Amino acid sequence: MIVSSIICLILNGFLIKVIYRDNELKRMNSYRFLLAIAISDVVQLITHFISGFFTVFQADLNHTFNKILGAVPGYKLYALFSLVLAFNRFIAISSPSLDFCLFSQRAMKLWYIIVFSIAGFFGLGHSSPWASILYSPQDWSWSYDFDLPFSRVMKLLGAVVEIGTIFIAGVLYVLIFLNILFKRNSGQIVKKRDPRDLMVLSQGCSITTYCTISNILWYNYQYFLPETRVTYMIINYMWIWNSAINPCAHIIVNKTLRQRMGIVLGPVRKVTTISGWKKVEPVKQMQSRKLPVKAPVNSDTTDKTKECKF
Repeated sequence: MIVSSIICLILNGFLIKVIYRDNELKRMNSYRFLLAIAISDVVQLITHFISGFFTVFQADLNHTFNKILGAVPGYKLYALFSLVLAFNRFIAISSPSLDFCLFSQRAMKLWYIIVFSIAGFFGLGHSSPWASILYSPQDWSWSYDFDLPFSRVMKLLGAVVEIGTIFIAGVLYVLIFLNILFKRNSGQIVKKRDPRDLMVLSQGCSITTYCTISNILWYNYQYFLPETRVTYMIINYMWIWNSAINPCAHIIVNKTLRQRMGIVLGPVRKVTTISGWKKVEPVKQMQSRKLPVKAPVNSDTTDKTKECKF
């Protein structure tokens, strides 16, 4: 458990560093949301890392501390930001003018307020005297304390938020894929076939499918699996490795992120293209191929020349 958490922390730390150190990516709304998702994963992984020591010593060490860890709404943040990211991508491909208003600089602040408010509600609810999620060293897993009066209500609300947001995000990714296909077939986009279309769909579906399975098993495992310690342990590990799905899927599929990997992997140098933005590439790759000329990216940034009345 401790080792798994460390591995997933490294993957998310790698993704955070790649995005944070690239000014071009940080100006794009989709990468801002992706950064928020990675940070949410890190928050969740820290609780799993600490709970690993509870398992080693077969004690919760401190009940209040255990309750605080269970109240950390890391996965609520992950699920909500995943939905907002999918919605942002859907609006960007469907209606750039609407994207300009719904994800303007002012609107971005509103999205963050909404997400943190919902997650904060669960954090306060689980830290109250009336509901709790506690780690059981004997069962190697987290569970609700049903001796408290509102734990069942919080569990139901959590299931609605987590399963609902991830499911809607999956539907949005399918709609994005269909929208791209429609525009290509209707001639709105010149290039008829592009493997990246399928990659976008596979990325969204892989993340949402895994998360949906994890959510359903967490809230309804008794209908599918025997109630044993092995079952609890497997579900707990599914939650831990859930934090590795997002960075792995985006790094594998996203060419832009792979190009920025030179920031972390080794010696790099920056080259300013004709368009004016800086591209970071590994030194060895620069010697073997010519840099392409790229047009400025404006559709997904918050640095707009006009004001949107939101």
